[in-house]
Amino acid sequence: MSIQQFSSARRVARKLHLLVWKRRAELWNDPPTRVVDILPLPLDLIASRLLGLQVLRVPEIAGEVGGSPTAGMWVPNERTIILSEAFHRAVVAFTLAHEIGHAMLHPSISALHRDRPLDGGDHRRAPRRDFREREADHFAAALLMPTRELVTTFNNLYGGSISPSTVDEKILLYLRPPDGQRIDGKAFAEAPLRQRALWFAGNTRVEGLPVRPLADLFGVSLTAMAIELEDLDLVQ
Repeated sequence: MSIQQFSSARRVARKLHLLVWKRRAELWNDPPTRVVDILPLPLDLIASRLLGLQVLRVPEIAGEVGGSPTAGMWVPNERTIILSEAFHRAVVAFTLAHEIGHAMLHPSISALHRDRPLDGGDHRRAPRRDFREREADHFAAALLMPTRELVTTFNNLYGGSISPSTVDEKILLYLRPPDGQRIDGKAFAEAPLRQRALWFAGNTRVEGLPVRPLADLFGVSLTAMAIELEDLDLVQ
């Protein structure tokens, strides 16, 4: 599913980024001076202080969604988001961003809305999934991984987009994914695109120096970051 199909949702997320930066003194006691320092985004404060939403975190939410446990709920008549904390923090963060997406993009939703656990993975590409759900997914992805900041950070680390034909051997020499395996040019070229993107999403070293993995920096799952790197053609 093309990222361009959800460009309007991503524009709304970008406008929210600009609002966060403009009103950062309301969100941080010591306001950041660099855009990258607002990451990961303080979603609870953004929802409550900037959007007038209430966020309730609970140990778990009763009921299921399509056979999966409920991870989040949007209660439109109360402008309230309920989050289950029974999941990994990246899942909780993406679910919260997804529910904020419903609040901003889908004002016509009038009944209580439940969502299964979301981590920003391939569910946002599933063509049979309800369009509004995929739209909220893309909003969440763009909110958590601001395109300009992600592209700038990636370029600062690696000098530009990465493909089997352009990757610098020095990058491969120090590439250290979470499993610690060594990757040479042949293995990189033969690996599926998703695997290459996952390696960069979780990489911990650049030119021999430790770096914070992109997934960790932006507060998302490895899969969510890998898909964003693919969609932005940063890893090809």
